[in-house]
Amino acid sequence: MATHEKDSLLEQLQGKSREELLELLAQIMQKQPEINDLLEVLLNVPLTGEALAAQKPGVGRVRTLEPATIRSQVKAAFVQAGHAWGYSLLAATDLERVLDIGDRFTEAGQWANAQIVYATVADEILPSYEELEEEDHIAGTLQGCIGGLLSCLEAQKELPAEDQLEESDRQALLVSLLALWKHGCEYGLEVDAIPEVLAQQGTADERRRIEAWVQREKTLGEASGNTWLERHLADFLAIFAER
Repeated sequence: MATHEKDSLLEQLQGKSREELLELLAQIMQKQPEINDLLEVLLNVPLTGEALAAQKPGVGRVRTLEPATIRSQVKAAFVQAGHAWGYSLLAATDLERVLDIGDRFTEAGQWANAQIVYATVADEILPSYEELEEEDHIAGTLQGCIGGLLSCLEAQKELPAEDQLEESDRQALLVSLLALWKHGCEYGLEVDAIPEVLAQQGTADERRRIEAWVQREKTLGEASGNTWLERHLADFLAIFAER
């Protein structure tokens, strides 16, 4: 839709009453039930920059969003893109809109919801990444997930305790970052910031567990002869040793 057409449509909608808009929405939902999940997401998204100033204590750790809702948006992005040439670019464009939802939650200080968006998008992409054509487009989406998750982690130390992520969510965030780091090493994504931030932001116990994970991966890499990943794992451990 061209910009002038979009502006004209918005102008028409602004002239409608609340009742007319609700009736119009009901008709759209009836004819296109697939938008219900999207509406569920958007109803939870902060609409203005004033949301951060107006938020109540504790909202940072509260989940109002279900991973399944984001999962359906990721799947819809690939379904709608089809399989013709250039479909990865089409899917990536829709996925960027999903990441924008995570960014809105980040701006509003709703860290648990933001984490759900970034982690779920990554979780849906990673298993089938190798099957994608022109995966460079989707690589940009994964970079967005990495940046979003790192922002969530880096924000935690400065937050009051009631706004910090629940322990289970924090550990899930670390797992997501480690999975993205390993994937990035194998497929050429920019992941150097991940071990740096984990070394800076992780608690002593978290760093010990992360080092144990790296050591296990290193042992597996040695057994399989994956020298490329081995070097990355050694660099990861070196960064932790400097802290």
